[in-house]
Amino acid sequence: MNTRLNLIVLSLVCGFAADRLYADAPLIRLERASNVKGPWQAILSDDLSAAADGGWVDPNTNAQSFYRLQIAQYDQAGGPAAVSVSEVSKEVVQIALQHLQSSPDEGWDSAVLGPVVYPVYSPTINGGKEPAYLEFKVIPGPTPGKPTSLFRSAPLDRSGELGYILVSLTQEDVPIPEFSTEGPTRVEKLRRLAKSSTVRAMRYSDAILVAEDAQGEPVANMGATPFQFPEAILQYYTNDLGSELEDGKFIKRSPIPNFTGLPYSSFQAFKQEYMQGKLYQSLRQYRSQAARLAWSLFQGKAPDLISVALKTETQILADRFIASFDLDDPTIASLQLVPKVKGLKTIGITNGSAMLHVVYPDGSGDFFLIQVGTGLRSIGLSGWGSWHTYYADSFDDQKRYSQEWDLSGCCSDGWSGCGPTAWAMFYGYWDDKGISSLIGGTGGTPLYNNSYVKECIQHVFDSVSTYCAGDQGATNPWEMDEGHQWATHQGDHISLSTSWGVPYLCSGPRNKAIHAIKDHGRPAIVGTGFYEHYPFAYGYKYREYTFWGVTWSTERYWKVNNGHANSSGTWVNASSCWFGADGYCY
Repeated sequence: MNTRLNLIVLSLVCGFAADRLYADAPLIRLERASNVKGPWQAILSDDLSAAADGGWVDPNTNAQSFYRLQIAQYDQAGGPAAVSVSEVSKEVVQIALQHLQSSPDEGWDSAVLGPVVYPVYSPTINGGKEPAYLEFKVIPGPTPGKPTSLFRSAPLDRSGELGYILVSLTQEDVPIPEFSTEGPTRVEKLRRLAKSSTVRAMRYSDAILVAEDAQGEPVANMGATPFQFPEAILQYYTNDLGSELEDGKFIKRSPIPNFTGLPYSSFQAFKQEYMQGKLYQSLRQYRSQAARLAWSLFQGKAPDLISVALKTETQILADRFIASFDLDDPTIASLQLVPKVKGLKTIGITNGSAMLHVVYPDGSGDFFLIQVGTGLRSIGLSGWGSWHTYYADSFDDQKRYSQEWDLSGCCSDGWSGCGPTAWAMFYGYWDDKGISSLIGGTGGTPLYNNSYVKECIQHVFDSVSTYCAGDQGATNPWEMDEGHQWATHQGDHISLSTSWGVPYLCSGPRNKAIHAIKDHGRPAIVGTGFYEHYPFAYGYKYREYTFWGVTWSTERYWKVNNGHANSSGTWVNASSCWFGADGYCY
């Protein structure tokens, strides 16, 4: 029996408190019972059908049902469950608006910010007590046309959800760590998984979002499951790590470390390591250094400039010891770190500029602009330029593959891992481009998982030595290149170039993937988060900050297929990239 609902409210539970911060965006939950005394059962909005006049139709009711609304403003830990956009500071709203208005090519030409934003927390920012981010929902703007026209509705079916923009409230992360141009927000998806609107969204990295209850226990999660690396992995910050493969044979490969990742014994063990462990402390410190640069440019403050002569050796930063460094564009200058000697030995290679990131022995760091040859010009535009966007085809060319649960030969009572799934999406892409023996047999390339996709995942799982970390499969970055074996197994040819390193410290992996998408027009497997997730990047966009005729910095994002069988992609900040691959099959 279907019941038409018109908000006949039998019980109203309300807990408004005028003195609480952001206390004007209540969450309303509908509950159903067969008796007025209960028991009451929550009804998800997904379980209701929309009536033509804006009401609801409940298809799962009986002959006699009672309904009530519960109204809440706070999550289980006492923070705001939602925030009215009118309550957000103008400065924060302006950051979201500027990003929205600078990206009309993403289908946001007439989009606006929604009326409600969602708080997102981090356990190490503000002690996890105050929001570290705000997630702005993006919706269509007013329908164009005169309201007095005969036909008042637009002659098209407009989606009511155009993604989200995540804005950082501190300088511990870049101003906009991620955004999407389609579908609901990540917090909305997370709450649907948790079946609760009062869980707290806790963001651990680009790749991990957890719904936590009042005790800090996980109720649901989105993204990767973390696995434990030793602190020694921080020593692998050189851009020379990786491999070169031609026609299925290695012509270069870096030595493999003598350690591997391990599963955490519990969520609380991971949380403690995340908050107190040396590895995560270092990675957050590197993220903060990159964020401070981004915020400085956002506020119109450029980093210090170091001039280097062309074809001449110069000792720069000679007053300090340096533990590691990364030059954004290594074609500009050659830099060398001499043990127990202060500074860097530098030789300018060609006229131009590039950002230099140095890390000191105590883990702190700075950014400098290296300018080689030609001096600065006090002419031309200053500030952020327009976005440049590149695609390796569109999301329609992406395969909606996902991890497999309890797949034979993979993790027993666990998922098969994002690494094998990323490789399956890689092979599905090239199979669809005419190498038709990779996945799908003679029936065409499958869009979603089927027996052919499972066979590929099983083979790659073994090839890349994926191991089981709890109920998830994890793959070391220095073994991801072994996924090439599936092409050879299928009798096809493959060439591949990979790079891996430390998040935020190494530009090599990012440059490798940029080269694939921007220069070759082909998608690339990348690593995001803190050694946590391998999505399949098929879009790249960037814009440059110019001052005195010189490019001081570049803001970059990937558009990724996360391997969750999604119907849309997500833009994620490219700063943390720690694995990149440029490969193709033929």
